Amino acid sequence: MSATRVADGLETTPFRLSRVGRQALVYGAGILLSKAAAFVMLPVYTRYLTTTDYGVLDLINVTLIEATTVFAGASLVIGIFRFYHKAEGPDERQALLSTALLLLSASYAILAGCIFVMAPQLSTLLFGSSGKTTLLRIASGSLAWEGFILVPLAYLRIRERSQLFVIAQSAKLALQLGLNLVFLIPFGMGAQGMLLSGLLANCVLAPVLLGYLLREVPFRPSRQAARQLLGFGVPLITTQMAMFIVTYADRYFLQAAAGSAAVGLYALSYQFGFLLFTLADLPFSMVWGPLRFEVAKRPDRDRIYARCFVYLSVVLMTLGAMLALFARDFLRVMAAPAFLHAADIVPLLLAAYAFHAWAKFQSIGILVRERTWFIAFADWSAAIVAFVCYWLWIPPLLGFGAALATLAAFAVRWAIVYSVSQWLWPVRYQWRGVVQLAGVVGVVVAVGLLLPGETLVESVGARLVMFAVLGVALWRLPLFSDEERALLRRARSEPRVVLGKLIGRPQAGARDDRDER
Repeated sequence: MSATRVADGLETTPFRLSRVGRQALVYGAGILLSKAAAFVMLPVYTRYLTTTDYGVLDLINVTLIEATTVFAGASLVIGIFRFYHKAEGPDERQALLSTALLLLSASYAILAGCIFVMAPQLSTLLFGSSGKTTLLRIASGSLAWEGFILVPLAYLRIRERSQLFVIAQSAKLALQLGLNLVFLIPFGMGAQGMLLSGLLANCVLAPVLLGYLLREVPFRPSRQAARQLLGFGVPLITTQMAMFIVTYADRYFLQAAAGSAAVGLYALSYQFGFLLFTLADLPFSMVWGPLRFEVAKRPDRDRIYARCFVYLSVVLMTLGAMLALFARDFLRVMAAPAFLHAADIVPLLLAAYAFHAWAKFQSIGILVRERTWFIAFADWSAAIVAFVCYWLWIPPLLGFGAALATLAAFAVRWAIVYSVSQWLWPVRYQWRGVVQLAGVVGVVVAVGLLLPGETLVESVGARLVMFAVLGVALWRLPLFSDEERALLRRARSEPRVVLGKLIGRPQAGARDDRDER
């Protein structure tokens, strides 16, 4: 399978999607492994951690990992990808990677040190007392090591060493999960054990990855590379701050309104939204992100964008319907009874992340026209909507109000991005089938959630019937062409052949065009 780049009426070397497909499968397998491990461990976590422990961990992770990394310069990683391919030779690339390593390790270490020193004050601010000081200090140590991990992992992605990337992440995951079991079950350390296992895993992984990078890339930082990275990455901090408000600020409102137990339940509900994003949107984005600009130069770009949007929507809505229908049954098996109410708000969060994925896909007009400040405007508009709705809805509705506010914010963000993008650079999307599918999914999920299910078998059986109804609708709705339907029929009888056609195979004698060290 290939796409041909078209520029100024001339064709250049075809771009082979098989290379992208193979890399996406490896990354997708790694993502799936990490998520599967997290859900397999859920019975342990929900039995050896209280809802309060769960809420405390979520607030610490949000505060130290998500909020702090915005200010520590995590957006500089995007600059690494941009300027690595813009560099004219190995010397400039080495300088870029060395400078990024220096900047990120220094910024993360400085912020981690500040958190360590101010841990009593942060504990009082977040939890109303200084009792969580030790937990915050353990988490700050883990954060300090993150600065040494980011650049080596970015280097693996640049050099298309996806297998090494997944091996490194899987090794860290395995070590952390093993330590979690030890600290939680025999020692009963609760939230402190979870944070300590993360710190120790980073302490092991960071030196290994850092040594690997320094063996391949001589340490040669430069001022020019620093100016490039900071000039590119610093403006992105504002949009990251806005999305942090939309994604995580509801925890602080919940903490103030009802305490850590309410935050814990909501955090568990949110994992289903993250799961939809991780399994449906993230693997697709890793492939589509660079390819969409190449498609923009083709005369048939509308058809390609439209078909890819249909494919993305089908995956999002099918997986989202499955998660919404079976969330309660899953928690009934995997979690303690105190966590069952987390399933009540899962459908709202899944809908929110569907809008999030749509906005990412349909921002192409803004990106092609290089009017990225419109994305910042959309993100901050969503943040304002989220903040107001959190303030109005969380005190009376708690988790339901937080989920409803999140849905409203992501919907507003999509509406702005889509409208502006279509104004700047119109694309003829195939909306008819997508809208009809959204309506069917809404009805199927609503009916499925209302069906009785006193026992687990009855509940699963009833919801399987509704999911089968969705499957029939998928086939009958105007979503797929005749050729696509024929390919789907063949996939049932010859899945390996169809998969080989989709991802391609390495070409004999293919040239490795990676740069010299």
